[in-house]
Amino acid sequence: MINVTSQTGTQPPTVEASSYYSSFGTWHYGMKATGAVGDGSHAGDVDYTVSTNRFTTHGYRDHSGARKNLANARLGVRINDVSKLTLLLNSVDIKANDAGGLTADEWRDNPRQSPRGDQYNTRKNTRQTQAGLRYERQLSAQDDLSVMMYAGRT
Repeated sequence: MINVTSQTGTQPPTVEASSYYSSFGTWHYGMKATGAVGDGSHAGDVDYTVSTNRFTTHGYRDHSGARKNLANARLGVRINDVSKLTLLLNSVDIKANDAGGLTADEWRDNPRQSPRGDQYNTRKNTRQTQAGLRYERQLSAQDDLSVMMYAGRT
């Protein structure tokens, strides 16, 4: 099993913004806020991380544009000295056109064309929202228990 975890908020609170623009109408921008109340070791301490970003591109070839919206939120609450509860929310919305392949003659004529992509409107759309709840308990200096539940819709 591979378990990838998102960033846990810490003190002091931070807000980050990022943006870049590139060729073919490619633009990415996002924001992230993290923080905590308490140091995370006492009952009632809270940590949070919230982020959102957007990516768009017109693409190099005809019918090759794409858009992705992504949002993540994490809220952790220390229940007592050995237990913590974390709520996770994730949402992604992707729309991607597929230019398709070209024959050698089509490529020599115009490498940016998309004859079948335009003809068949080849594309992929994905929407997914997921929520999770994680309970963690330190059993001993060497052992931890972690129980996770997730639900979502596509």
